[in-house]
Amino acid sequence: MSFAHDIREELAAEPVSVRQYILAEAAGIVLSCGHIRDGILQIETEHKSTAGRICLLLEEGFHIKPVMTVQPGRGQTKGRYHVAAGTEEESAQVLGTLQLGPANGRLYDTDLTADEVLLMRTGSRRAFLRGMFLGCGTAGNPEKSYHLEFACSGQKQADQVSEILARFSFTPRTVTRRSHTVVYLKEGQQVSDLLGVMEATATLLEFETIRVRREVSGRINRKVNCETANLGKTVKAGVSQVQDIRLIQEKAGLDSLPPDLREAALARLGHEDISLGELGALMDPPVGKSGMSHRFTRIRRIADSIRNKEE
Repeated sequence: MSFAHDIREELAAEPVSVRQYILAEAAGIVLSCGHIRDGILQIETEHKSTAGRICLLLEEGFHIKPVMTVQPGRGQTKGRYHVAAGTEEESAQVLGTLQLGPANGRLYDTDLTADEVLLMRTGSRRAFLRGMFLGCGTAGNPEKSYHLEFACSGQKQADQVSEILARFSFTPRTVTRRSHTVVYLKEGQQVSDLLGVMEATATLLEFETIRVRREVSGRINRKVNCETANLGKTVKAGVSQVQDIRLIQEKAGLDSLPPDLREAALARLGHEDISLGELGALMDPPVGKSGMSHRFTRIRRIADSIRNKEE
């Protein structure tokens, strides 16, 4: 199953108690996947957990018995769950309490926003975000990238979601995608914090475990890459220095070199693949990396002089 599925399953299992929170969460689900047909409010979703959750919220918050039906999928098309909010009168009660309309049509296409009175308390805003995620939210696989979004029906709804997120100190971004205005977070810490705000504790722990593993792995890879690059440079420099020394040895003899350069040259011939710092430690007395670099620069000049004469 996907990471988004795990989040949705946990949110749908969150205990319900305070009626105002129930109403706020119900508003999020109704706004994002509600449909009014022949005066009856229906929730249409491909997620079983979302359908089950709205049934619970309708029972606990409005004392009505919803009816759930399942439309099987065909081929690549997923099945869909339809939840009818009781009778026409009971649906009117739900819509009236949530301050939603119109009398007919797809609520998720009308760019409606939740009643601000429902969202006055912090707990209500948390619940509303839960409902919106259950209805129109998704999240990327944290093993690959950090991403969580709400596919809102229009700009006004996106603005309301963005404003609520900002009140929890998030910095969401928006983008238009097909017929939706998508509000999203891309930074790992913000996705983690939002899971906490929505009270998806178990999924938050899973996310943090993956995030820590990715960051540690990233640091190790960067270190290995750096060390590999440095090793490559060391080997390349060693090969070049050996070529210079061999040329001098062949054309003039190493005894022609000053004592300090001859010592460095003999050490390099015996240790072709070690760094300048390691090579300097073999000198008597030891020489630092910059000192060894200076010696091999002088050796290079002598070798270049021989090459120029031959040309």
